[in-house]
Amino acid sequence: MMLKSKIDNMEQYTRRNSVRIFGIPEKNDENIQAIVLNLCKDKLNVDLTAPSIDRVHRTGPWRTQEKKRGIILKLTNHWYKDILLRNRYKLKRNEELF
Repeated sequence: MMLKSKIDNMEQYTRRNSVRIFGIPEKNDENIQAIVLNLCKDKLNVDLTAPSIDRVHRTGPWRTQEKKRGIILKLTNHWYKDILLRNRYKLKRNEELF
């Protein structure tokens, strides 16, 4: 039981710099990092740079165009995550992405 708790704590710790994004249409040959950087700049007024992103990828297997896969954005510092989450109020109600 204690090992399971330690593993859970480690998993939570690794997720502290991550953000899940939903509702972004998927395209063939997309540059997901550029899409996320533009989203942050245009919709949230947060000027992230490529070095502030550790990893960014779509979740799960590819489906049809109607079902948009989520995006996991792992940042290099939890400070960036805090800024993104603080600025998500700038999204329109129907643009709930985070």
